[in-house]
Amino acid sequence: MASLLADKTGRLLVQFYYRKTLCREYLGLSDTKLERRKAARRTSEIELALKVGTFDYAAQFPDSPRRHQFVGSVPPTLGAYARRWLEVLEVSRATKRDLGYLFNAYIDRTPIGTKHLHEVTAADIREIVKAATEKGRQRRVVMFVQRIKTIFESAIEDGVVTKNPAARIKNPKPINRPETVEPFTGPEISRLLEAAKGEDRNFIAILVGTGLRPGELLALRPKDIDLERRKITVSGSVGRFGEGPTKTRRVRVIDATDAVAPVIPALIQQRHYNRIPRLFRFDFTNWRSRNWKQIVERADVSYRSPYALRHTFAVRMLVLRFDPVYIAGQLGHTSTEMLHRHYARWAIGAPVEATSNVP
Repeated sequence: MASLLADKTGRLLVQFYYRKTLCREYLGLSDTKLERRKAARRTSEIELALKVGTFDYAAQFPDSPRRHQFVGSVPPTLGAYARRWLEVLEVSRATKRDLGYLFNAYIDRTPIGTKHLHEVTAADIREIVKAATEKGRQRRVVMFVQRIKTIFESAIEDGVVTKNPAARIKNPKPINRPETVEPFTGPEISRLLEAAKGEDRNFIAILVGTGLRPGELLALRPKDIDLERRKITVSGSVGRFGEGPTKTRRVRVIDATDAVAPVIPALIQQRHYNRIPRLFRFDFTNWRSRNWKQIVERADVSYRSPYALRHTFAVRMLVLRFDPVYIAGQLGHTSTEMLHRHYARWAIGAPVEATSNVP
């Protein structure tokens, strides 16, 4: 978009963005009623040229020092433009990092990454979408389609291209996947706890015995634990970029019981480590890739992500006949919908135990 301005001396100038650069050029006109009309027409012409992609800096402003900056410059490739777009995007560090991985997979490592923006076609994008969808990466494909549309819309606004080849690309149809929840059995839980030592054992026992998300457990402080009442206050989560709110952005108070695993002994022992400010202080990504893998191997159980400990808690509580509403509250769900969606086959026919009887 081009804007008409006047400086302190009464000279008129036009301001606009060209190839992500803020430009200001004098029009050789004074701030009078008659010359403002001329300047307004000139500004409209410049804005139209920017929109349709016919703007020629040297032709519009032959005496401008900037004309050499743009004359003969090669239009950016999609890969280069996407990276510049990402740099100025106002999102969290975690989101920016995820988008960086997405661009690396679907732009940098594909033929469209080295193509100039105006050379990318809808057929090019559809090929990437089809190939990725066939590999079962639907969620990532949807993210890619959404972002590529936005990137080209930005390029149109910058006057780099005149059309969006991704405008009519549709999200892939949902794929009905088989049940992926694979909780640990009772004997497997016992072997995992036997294979783990010290803080590792406490961490696993609390995760599988409370259903906490790993980030929520890492955010716990000694003050959040009331051993007398056997209550735990869950108010935050620790991720790759520090501490933040829980996934649902809600504070919840859950029961600390030994119904599924020895949670109370683990909490008591961990508090004796006098961890300040948090109960556990380690990098979860590193723990998952090193400690967890070694523990699973020593326990001689098939590998599952640590998140399977949360699934195990939900399933074991259903098998132990606890009220689904109570279980959903422990997990931090606002309703039983998620519980029924993921764990329905364990809940079918299970009698309900009153929450007042929870140990």
